[in-house]
Amino acid sequence: MRRRQAQFHIRLDNNVMDRLKNLAKEEGRTATELIREAVADILKKREKQKTKKGRK
Repeated sequence: MRRRQAQFHIRLDNNVMDRLKNLAKEEGRTATELIREAVADILKKREKQKTKKGRK
């Protein structure tokens, strides 16, 4: 069974969006893929920080 995906709408500064699109194009990816990757990375980072704080 496929997991349902949630939708999320975000507004970005035009300059940021242009930079994101350019980077995505250079990497042969979509801006959406880069945003998903960034969100996953920040979640992992924060969860790791939380785990470290819990050990102290």
